[in-house]
Amino acid sequence: LTVMDGADRALEAPQTTSVATRQDGGMVTLDSVITLAVPLSRLPRDAAVFLELRHFKPKEKKMSVKTWSYIAVQSIASGSPPCQCQLFVKPVDPRLRRLKSFTKPPTAFEIEVMANRK
Repeated sequence: LTVMDGADRALEAPQTTSVATRQDGGMVTLDSVITLAVPLSRLPRDAAVFLELRHFKPKEKKMSVKTWSYIAVQSIASGSPPCQCQLFVKPVDPRLRRLKSFTKPPTAFEIEVMANRK
């Protein structure tokens, strides 16, 4: 998870979640709480939270980005229902200019966001 502005600058250090707690068919469950270092009210209007789904490649013995998504900071509201996010083909595009869907038809995933704008 990385928070970036529209000029492709990281606004805080990247954070890593725990490994998936459950995989059921095509659904992966991550049970992690991430707290942003910068309050939402201090983030620029063009900022977004970028999420990368990584997997382990045993042959290369390394983690690799499988797909990614983002949540515009403007769309994060306290008490809102889970965000519906589309998955995109790598590499991550912080400027959101070359978005190509990871699946056909486009598949969304849900992420629950608890926001405190202080």
